Amino acid sequence: MRIQPVFCRSLLPAAFFAFFAGTASAEQEVLFGTYLHTDRNLETHGATLAWRYWWEAPSGTFSLLHPSPAVWGIELGAGRLVEPETAWEGVLLLNLRLEAGRAGDLGGGISLGFGGSYSGVEYVRTSAWNFVSRAGVFLRFQGLLVQGAYEHRSNAGLSWPNRGLDVFTGGLGFRF
Repeated sequence: MRIQPVFCRSLLPAAFFAFFAGTASAEQEVLFGTYLHTDRNLETHGATLAWRYWWEAPSGTFSLLHPSPAVWGIELGAGRLVEPETAWEGVLLLNLRLEAGRAGDLGGGISLGFGGSYSGVEYVRTSAWNFVSRAGVFLRFQGLLVQGAYEHRSNAGLSWPNRGLDVFTGGLGFRF
């Protein structure tokens, strides 16, 4: 039995995350949201749910994430669409969060993410499997979060059609 190189490459990020997740402090977030109605997002309506796991290196250790407001994380998300058709979709992202005011009751910042998604919707603009890039802004009051994000989905020309899909989301959640 021969192990495929793609499988081996997919194990490297998992091993990296497992190593650093065990040696770092962690935070989790849960966000409930919706697809926002915009001119570029006329066809997508529904609800979203995301779980994020964030970690950083313990203080006093070497980290490529200096200055300290930078935090890496992973995200598992799901969406229940009602338009253009009723279907489920899912996303797995690697995220980077830059946050001001992390130690206080009030904070805010940006988050950037890249990963993959699957949608049960048969969009005319793109395929079911896509790469995802996301940029978002958020405000935090104590453990409560308000977030807005822009997300671009595209299959990177691996199949036709490949015009891509842009969605805007808004969400409320909490950090623990």
